[in-house]
Amino acid sequence: KKNIDFTQCFAACSNLREVPVLNTSSVSTFSFTNVFQNCPALSNASLNNILQMCINAVKVTSPSYRNLNKLGLTQAQAETCQTLSNYQAFLDAGWTTGY
Repeated sequence: KKNIDFTQCFAACSNLREVPVLNTSSVSTFSFTNVFQNCPALSNASLNNILQMCINAVKVTSPSYRNLNKLGLTQAQAETCQTLSNYQAFLDAGWTTGY
């Protein structure tokens, strides 16, 4: 298994729009605090992909870090996430918006 640290990986990437779903199947520790901090241009598809990554990482992410606020998403982005198809599965996996 691998330890992956994405902390602030994309922070301040103001033009970042597209984020694919990253494969976390071989990860044992997954840290992604403030990964998307100050990324205002993320598309709805990317926000949905971020929700999917959270769902996939539920076994390797500490419960105290399972919220969109810790990922660096704004409250407005978190509210948009609530309208997306992966949101209920995200909640069911024990995640919150953090707001």
